[in-house]
Amino acid sequence: MDVHNAKELLVAVNEVSIFLIARFVDGLGADDAVAIWEKLKNDDEFKTKIMVAYEGYQQIDDELADANLEEGIELVQMQLSYVPKILAALKPVTVIAA
Repeated sequence: MDVHNAKELLVAVNEVSIFLIARFVDGLGADDAVAIWEKLKNDDEFKTKIMVAYEGYQQIDDELADANLEEGIELVQMQLSYVPKILAALKPVTVIAA
């Protein structure tokens, strides 16, 4: 058994997190709710990542229980690859006065 479903969940959680961080970095507003709805409605790639992760989430416990060191390292590397994207999403918005 590999950690395929665990990787898919990791991708989905990170993609959702990055989107939400980027939206909420300047505070929470009504426009954020609209943006979330639009993202879910119109971004097929985003929706697919979420649905694929949801479809396989029940196998994750078994995958992780059976994971070896190489698969654990693979998951850690995958998460580390998201760190720059998360940090970029956390950068505050620069407002230029007109």
